[in-house]
Amino acid sequence: MDIVSCTFEQAIEQMTLGEKEMALEHLRHAIDAEMMEEAPVSEESPCPRCGCRSVVKAGRERRYQRYLCRGYSRGFSCKTDRILARSRLPRETWAAFARCMIDRYSLRETASVCSVSLKTAFFMRHRVCEMMSQGLDSFRANASCTSEIDERYLHESFCGNHTRSNSFAMPRKARKRSSDMHIRGISDELMCILSGVNDHGDCFLTLACRGHLSKDAARRILADRVAARVVVSTDKHPAYKKLMSELGAVVHNRYDAKDRSIGTINSVNALHSRLSRFLRPFNGVSSRRLSNYLVWFQWLESFKKLEDNAMRKGLAIKHIASGFYDTKWSEYKNSPYPFGNRYGWVA
Repeated sequence: MDIVSCTFEQAIEQMTLGEKEMALEHLRHAIDAEMMEEAPVSEESPCPRCGCRSVVKAGRERRYQRYLCRGYSRGFSCKTDRILARSRLPRETWAAFARCMIDRYSLRETASVCSVSLKTAFFMRHRVCEMMSQGLDSFRANASCTSEIDERYLHESFCGNHTRSNSFAMPRKARKRSSDMHIRGISDELMCILSGVNDHGDCFLTLACRGHLSKDAARRILADRVAARVVVSTDKHPAYKKLMSELGAVVHNRYDAKDRSIGTINSVNALHSRLSRFLRPFNGVSSRRLSNYLVWFQWLESFKKLEDNAMRKGLAIKHIASGFYDTKWSEYKNSPYPFGNRYGWVA
């Protein structure tokens, strides 16, 4: 090992600056390709389609072992329903795309770095976001730490090129910017995002409803996230008052946003500020894609605990390589707008 290290160091010293940069680029591609290797499966692994654990070996496909699910009666391998299964792009391209997701590149920047078209970059982004949603840590407010919960409102957006669409018609007059909306207060043209954060840094952001947060929408989201005997802080929204008592909160601090002398919910407010900074470079996110961007933001927040940027990117690449994917391009293309019943749309 010492001889190899000395030979490698001597070779580096003899290289020019351009050769060192080229060697570093080749080394990075090799590392990325190894990190994007599919996670192995065995006879103890569940079927990726139905979750059945009754599987047996069923031959090999090239260098991959295949298995047969006795419950679903279909074969699978370590590539089944993973991100590389239906893609013809090499692993190095997906590894570079994972780095772009960590660095929050725009679609055009990502397409340039990965040498793909704008449409492909868009599909890759939402394909990865679907996998991120499956790997997010579940938020749980319990007695071991305090939690803060609040809502954030974003303007409804129909941004995108709809000139070639035969199935979509603008339900209202188009606006160039959100300041063109003249309705004061919290109207039905605002999308409510219910969010929370605890002392451990875990967070959640979920698209709750349209307009004012209702008690039913809050219960639907918080029922599985707020445990009994929890200490929770919110603003004075009426939807929280009885709900927290029903969920068993031992202490419910209610703060007035206009009077900071009593106390504040700074942690969740800081989360909302980071969300605004995250969304700002995209110059508007369509409401029907907003859930994926919220998942992307939570995914980035989960890596904040890692101080080493290289470790953060390496873990992100492995996370993407081991995820599962199901949605097809046609389903993304025709995905409905959330809470479209306001316009008579059926999801």
